[in-house]
Amino acid sequence: MTDTEPLSSMRVDPSMLAKVTFTEDDLATLHDLAVARRAVHRGNGDVEANQFDGSRLRAEVNGWMGEWAVADALGIPRSYDASGIADGGCDIDLGHIRVDVKFTPNRTGRLMVPVNQATRSDCMVLVVGHTRHEVYVVGGVLTEDFHERKHHWDWGYGPTQYLVQHELVLWENLLPYLRSGIT
Repeated sequence: MTDTEPLSSMRVDPSMLAKVTFTEDDLATLHDLAVARRAVHRGNGDVEANQFDGSRLRAEVNGWMGEWAVADALGIPRSYDASGIADGGCDIDLGHIRVDVKFTPNRTGRLMVPVNQATRSDCMVLVVGHTRHEVYVVGGVLTEDFHERKHHWDWGYGPTQYLVQHELVLWENLLPYLRSGIT
């Protein structure tokens, strides 16, 4: 995330998105949750968790940041539970709708899912980094629609399925569907 890249570089109109701002205290908590979740992974024999370098920590923090951004945009409580080792593609359970949150630090980033990742979500939501403290909830897609419309590519870290931002339902239009699932 760089401040030098203009917001206009996003593939969608920023006025249709949910902007979420994090405080320094939020960022410290996100870091602590990421470290705690990795410790759970290590305790369960996850070999990758033992290779917890800066990029893996950043990815874990970004995942938490995405989950919190969607929770804030929906007006529901943030999760502080770092005990789960695999959510099965359900980061936020609204009661009737299960949401898989994907985060990218790139303003023009895609909603990407590894080919081998199973999901039990009803909907996938993309969160895009803007600055260290600000992110945007771009929008999403029903999981069923994602699997019908997805593209395939390998950027060097394994086969990936993806949609680009302009192929997603914008947050403002997705919000009524998500709110209908909150119990």
